Amino acid sequence: MGKTPQAADRGRRELWIGGRHVAPASGEYFEDLNPQDDAVLARIAAATPQDVDTAVQAAHGAFGTYGRTLAAEREAWLSRAAGIMEGRRQALVELLIDEVGSPVGKAQFEVQYAIGCLRAAAGAARRVTGQTLPSDTPGRFSMSVRQPLGVVAAISPFNVPLLKNAKLTATPLATGNTVVLLTSEEAPLIAGDYRNAQARKANGVRPCRAPPGLPGSAGRRCSTCRCC
Repeated sequence: MGKTPQAADRGRRELWIGGRHVAPASGEYFEDLNPQDDAVLARIAAATPQDVDTAVQAAHGAFGTYGRTLAAEREAWLSRAAGIMEGRRQALVELLIDEVGSPVGKAQFEVQYAIGCLRAAAGAARRVTGQTLPSDTPGRFSMSVRQPLGVVAAISPFNVPLLKNAKLTATPLATGNTVVLLTSEEAPLIAGDYRNAQARKANGVRPCRAPPGLPGSAGRRCSTCRCC
């Protein structure tokens, strides 16, 4: 299989934290390679535990506002993000082939699944319901209300990166949580494209609420962090 037109070097990519591109604390970058011929696809910021802490702090800060958004706002935002991905369907298929060596059929399935996941999560935003319970006090009733938890940590693998990025982040975002996403070092460009779908939505939630991409040496910190 020959290289797709998207297999050119995409230059240097920074971390995405708090709605903006951020250089890694270490100043180090690693090469993201095409598995077919080891051609350099991009140079990716190598995140550190310090970067994870910065991302968590940014996500906590965004949660103060995002956790109070209306279900209708989150529904509309996720629907628009799904529409953006729909419009980039072929580009995403080609990127999955270039970056992780996906077969064409698998790449097509993964893109469709991710789009469907966002649309399903959009509908879930309106289905976060509580309960009314009988009370032992005459004339009164008890009520439970479900509320967002806060910051959610998500770790995505290399073999189905777009599918897992969507599956691990869409529902937490739909229910009012913010997300710190640790992407696979083998698929950081896929995570960046997924984040772009969140950040480019028209009239939607501010980009700082999109999942930050944190590839690199931050895995141990993200997997042991107890601040999320």
